[in-house]
Amino acid sequence: MDVNLRCRTLSKSLLFTCFIVVFFLVAPGHVRAAQTPYGGNAWTVPGTIEVENFDEGGEGVSFHDLTVTNEGGAYRNTAVDIYASTNAGNGYYVVLEQGEWLEFTVNIEQTALYEMSVHGTVTSTYPSAEIHVFVDGLDVAGTISIQGGPGFGPWYEWLVPAVVLKAGQHVMKLELRLTWGSIT
Repeated sequence: MDVNLRCRTLSKSLLFTCFIVVFFLVAPGHVRAAQTPYGGNAWTVPGTIEVENFDEGGEGVSFHDLTVTNEGGAYRNTAVDIYASTNAGNGYYVVLEQGEWLEFTVNIEQTALYEMSVHGTVTSTYPSAEIHVFVDGLDVAGTISIQGGPGFGPWYEWLVPAVVLKAGQHVMKLELRLTWGSIT
């Protein structure tokens, strides 16, 4: 970003005005990656979205993760922490920490009132978490508070009974706002 600041004095008073012109320049060699659905197809809603299949695009585009490597070491070569598990949907689960998020390209078949469910767990170290779901930047589900039991697991399902979604292709964002948890 290049900022050009020009000021001029008004008569003999101490008042002055400033004209600020901001230029946004693309730094050579720095092009934002395109966001595309993982596997090439948007998720169909209604349906099930597997969280390990978040969009392609990289850090800050299709996901945000606080670490630079996949600490679970499973499934995909990204910074998102994906773990293998026989107890998780599709054999994998994702661990999210506070402030981390994932995005998914979705194709919503019709404008309607939907029931949304989140399948996940939290640990005894951090026994609760707050998840938010955004569609095109709008929080569509409010705060989804998840509570867990002792240790890691068991897996629970939290229902959000009345979510209005508009037909068409959209970007859905799943963000953890408080503590951390695992989602399948």
